[in-house]
Amino acid sequence: MRSRGTFRHGYLTVAVLAVLFTVSSILLSMLPHLLRVRREGRFDTTKLQAEMLARAGVLRAREQLSIDPNYLGEVWRVPIGPKTNDLGAIQIKISSGPLGGQDIDIVARVLPGGTEQTPNAFEHAVQYELKLPFKRPTKETSPSQPET
Repeated sequence: MRSRGTFRHGYLTVAVLAVLFTVSSILLSMLPHLLRVRREGRFDTTKLQAEMLARAGVLRAREQLSIDPNYLGEVWRVPIGPKTNDLGAIQIKISSGPLGGQDIDIVARVLPGGTEQTPNAFEHAVQYELKLPFKRPTKETSPSQPET
């Protein structure tokens, strides 16, 4: 015949296993939600980075146009942060618009891993078409001096 202490140890083991099973089930059911939240956070961060890169492209285009009236655009690559290999690529294109103005097309992209061929890359691009009232300065001749 067994003592009452042996039965208590058996019940205690079953109770501990039931609690572990319940806690594990709850944690496993939360896992897809946590992964989705993480993915959405990465998407929001990358989207914000791309938008900031596009704004920097607008500022750079305006600055370059003020320096060089024949500036037509460029592709500009910048590192995103000190602890990542991610790069930002900004493509600036300037074309003549109606009424002597200029159209500035800016495409800003975040390149995970620094390349476009990164497997399983998470990427976000922003494209702006700005109709800014820029006018290229023309060479104006100084008024002719009257001959004496």
